[in-house]
Amino acid sequence: MASKKKEAAIQSAPSRMEWLRERQRGIGSSDAAMILGVSDWGTALDVYVSKTKEIVEEGAPSEAMHFGNMLEPIIANEFTLRTGRPLVEWPMVENKERPHILATLDRVTADAKHDIVECKAPGAWTHKLWGAEGTDDIPEAYIIQVTHQMLAFDRDSAEVAALIGGQTFRIYKVNRNARLVKAIIDAEDKFWECVVSRRPPVVDPSGPGVRDALISIYGATDTTVELGTMADIAIHMHDRALALETAAKKRKESAKATLAQMLEGAGIGKTPNGRVVTQKVVKKGPYAVGPTEYVDLRVKKSKEEKEDGKTEKKRIAV
Repeated sequence: MASKKKEAAIQSAPSRMEWLRERQRGIGSSDAAMILGVSDWGTALDVYVSKTKEIVEEGAPSEAMHFGNMLEPIIANEFTLRTGRPLVEWPMVENKERPHILATLDRVTADAKHDIVECKAPGAWTHKLWGAEGTDDIPEAYIIQVTHQMLAFDRDSAEVAALIGGQTFRIYKVNRNARLVKAIIDAEDKFWECVVSRRPPVVDPSGPGVRDALISIYGATDTTVELGTMADIAIHMHDRALALETAAKKRKESAKATLAQMLEGAGIGKTPNGRVVTQKVVKKGPYAVGPTEYVDLRVKKSKEEKEDGKTEKKRIAV
C-alpha cells in the first residue's frame, strides 16, 4: 500500500508554480544555508521575501538552474552506473515534529533504505572547493543543505553526486552531525517565527542584496514615521562614507589625469615596478532604456545643517 501511495505521489508531480507555493509553507533545503548566512546565493531576507510574498507568476529560472535541472537525471544515472544502486524520485518530505522543515529530494535509492542522493553540477571554477571522493569535503553550503534534508527525511547520512566542471564525477558522503543539526534547528525555528509573525529577520545590513530585499518587503509609500537615535547614527555613517567616496573619486581622477599627461597620447605605458597603464578611445552607440521602477533613497540635511553650511560658505568667502 505504501509503495502504491509513493508511486501515485511521483506520478502526480506538481507543476513548478504549485511546487513554489507548496514551498512557502516551510523552509526548503536550499533555503537553509541562506538562513545560516553562509550562502553566496542570498540572505535570510531573500528567503523571508520568498515565503511571504504572493507568487503571481512563475519567474524564469537562471541559466545555472536550467542546466542544473537538465543535468540532474544524467548525474543520477551515472551514480547508478558507478554504484549499482538504482535511484528514484521522491515527493516533498517534512520533519514530523517541525513541519516547517521541508525538503524536495533530488533522488533516493530504490532499496528499502531510501538513502538521500543530492545531484550537483558545480562550475569548473569551484573545483578546489571539492575534496577527495568518499569524504565530506564539499562546500559548506551543501553540507548544510543535505543536513537539512536528513532532518526532513529522518536520515543519518546523505550522498552527494557531483559532476564538477562537466567532466569530473565524484561521490561524497555526509554524515549527520549533532552540533550542526542543533544549529540548523535553532536558526530555522527562529526564522520561521519571523515568517509567521511577518517580522523580517535581522541580518547584516552590509550583506549583498539586503537593501533590495528590504525594499521588496516594505516598498516606499508617502507616509511619515519617527525614527530613533539609531537613524542619526546611520545618517552620520552615510555622510562620512559619502565624504570619503567623493574625496576618493577626486584623487582617482587626479591620478588618471596625471597618467594621461605622462602617456602623451601613447596607448600603453610601463612602470619600473612592472605595472602597465593603457588608454584607448571607446565609442558608444545610442541606446534606449525601457520602463523601470526603483526606490530612490536619499538623506537630506536638516534646517540647522543647511544654515550651518551657508554660514561656513560666507566665512570662507570673507
